Amino acid sequence: PDSNYIFPNYGQSNVDPPNVPYTNISAGRVHTCALRVDNSRGIAECWGSNSNGQSNVSPNVPYTRISAGYEYTCGIREDNSLAECWGTNSSGRSITVSPNVSYTHISAGRYHACAIREDNSLVECWGDRVTTGSPNVPYTLISVNVFHTCGVRADNSLAECWGAGKPSDPTNNL
Repeated sequence: PDSNYIFPNYGQSNVDPPNVPYTNISAGRVHTCALRVDNSRGIAECWGSNSNGQSNVSPNVPYTRISAGYEYTCGIREDNSLAECWGTNSSGRSITVSPNVSYTHISAGRYHACAIREDNSLVECWGDRVTTGSPNVPYTLISVNVFHTCGVRADNSLAECWGAGKPSDPTNNL
């Protein structure tokens, strides 16, 4: 970037987190969230901007995973492995996840979020501009960005990407 550009400070880097252990951390556009080990439970803490409710975590709700998206956050609850999201994506909409489905891993991007189902390890996505073409194969890890998603396959540990912006996409002019 231009060396004269002044980056806006939304407070995401001006916070000294408590001197406690964390098990998971994720940085979004203007906020950061982490899972604090509190009596062997992952209690979510967020700091930085809260302009769209992305830092409003449920108090004393333990999570196993957390992922900070553009201006929203998603987590997998420890008690029932259900996913929930708070805040809004960059289209100004809330991310609504599938009810009554358990997940093992979650990733939040700019417009959409994806998670790996606990029952069959398939990827499920929600939000706007959801990347299509998710292969019908099991995954162990996923990562969501602006217009595409990548995952590590469970059968051969190879990485696979789908959606706009991947290298083999002819419309890759992003």
